Formats: sequence, C-alpha cells, structure tokens
Amino acid sequence: IEELETFVNEVLENYYPYAKLLYDHRNKRNESSRAVGFPFESYREGQRKLAAGVYKTISEEKSLFVKAPTGIGKTISTLFPAIKAFGEGHLNRIFYLTAKTITRSTAEEAVEKMRSCGLCVKSVTITAKDKVCFKDETKCQKDYCEFAAGYYDRINGAILDIVANESTINRETIEKYARKHTVCPFEFSIDLAYAADAVICDYNYIFDPRVSLKRLFDEQKKSTLLLVDEAHNLVDRGREMVSAQLNKHQFLQ
Repeated sequence: IEELETFVNEVLENYYPYAKLLYDHRNKRNESSRAVGFPFESYREGQRKLAAGVYKTISEEKSLFVKAPTGIGKTISTLFPAIKAFGEGHLNRIFYLTAKTITRSTAEEAVEKMRSCGLCVKSVTITAKDKVCFKDETKCQKDYCEFAAGYYDRINGAILDIVANESTINRETIEKYARKHTVCPFEFSIDLAYAADAVICDYNYIFDPRVSLKRLFDEQKKSTLLLVDEAHNLVDRGREMVSAQLNKHQFLQ
C-alpha cells in the first residue's frame, strides 16, 4: 500500500502543473470567448445568417452543410460562432480541417484576428511529417534520430514549456521548441492537439483510418467540433483513404 501511495502521489505531482495550466487557461478562454465581439466592423451579406446557423447547429448537436460563394468570409463566419460556443459550455475543442495550405493560413489568420480583439485561445497547426522532419529521411528509429530517441522522457517538459508561453503554435513555433527540447516536431504537434482549443490540420488526421487521431476519448469527441473546409474535396480524398491500389508495373516486374 505504501508503494502504491508513493507511486500515485508522484503521478499526481507530475500531472498537476499541466492540469492546473489547462484549467486556468480554459477559465480565461471561456471568459474571453463570451466577451469577444465579431472582429470586423460589420458583417458582409450572408455572414450573420451563416454564423447564426453554425451556432444553432452546435447548440443542438446537429450537422450543417453550407454552400456559399467565394469571398463571403466563410472561415470567420464558422470559427467565430464556434469560439462563442466555448463560453457557453457547448464545446471544448475545434478541428478546422482543410486540404490546402492557403486555406490553412486563412484559418490561422482568422484565429489571430480574434486574438487581437481580446480572445484567449491556443491554436495548433499540424504539418505533415515529411515536411517538418529534421532528418534527411523520415526514419523514426532511436538509433537514427536523436529526436525520436527518449522522446517520452522529454515530451512532458516540452509541452509544459510551449503551452505556458505560446498561444499561436504553428510550424515555426513547434520547430523552435522541438529543437530546444530535442523532440520529434511531428509527434510533438500531435501531442499538442490534446492541449489546444483549436487544431488546424489536413482532413487525414480525422478521416484517414491509418493516421487519424484515435487518442481522443469518447467524452472529448462529444465536445469537439469539426469544421470541414471545401468538403467537396473529401470525395476523392475519401477514396484514397479507404482504397487499396494495384500497380501493374509491380506485377510485370
């Protein structure tokens, strides 16, 4: 019993700083999300209707499909009501899913715009492994990569450091802290997704059965919103995700 008691106390002591950080941040986030206003002087035509529709959908736990012209401001019109839902206790996390780098940047800019209006929110952008890997080859083996070797010995300190000091956690920020703490930048970004309020990433991280974020608990899923940008792209991407390919060249060899 004494050994177990010592073990449990050590676990709690190690976990407490992280839990306290998240608890304090979420209180600030919820308070600021209730107070923050629409980050532009006025709504464009159709924006207010779209934002209201998104908020109603979240509060009723339904699904919404939107067809809207380019230039209406869909990104801010969907992210703003989602942020407001934090303060009302409807949500705990947002995933903004996109297929293109340019729309990923638009989402980052929208979050930054609301931050400049007083919003306290932490956002993480996940970049593909082959793009952020520090090594010449993406071989995640401890004898090849010093960022993979001993990863779990250093990751807790790395997460505490970045979450305590940064709000915009994009590729540049992740690479900076990954080098500082000698951790794999890709795995680092995946682990940070569980501490973030908003996660901006490719469709794959939710829909692809091989790489999706399976670590989310069921109760977390119930308080998580998926905003799928340009959903028409999911048709072809979905086929790629769940289909196998046969290559004639390999048979001929």
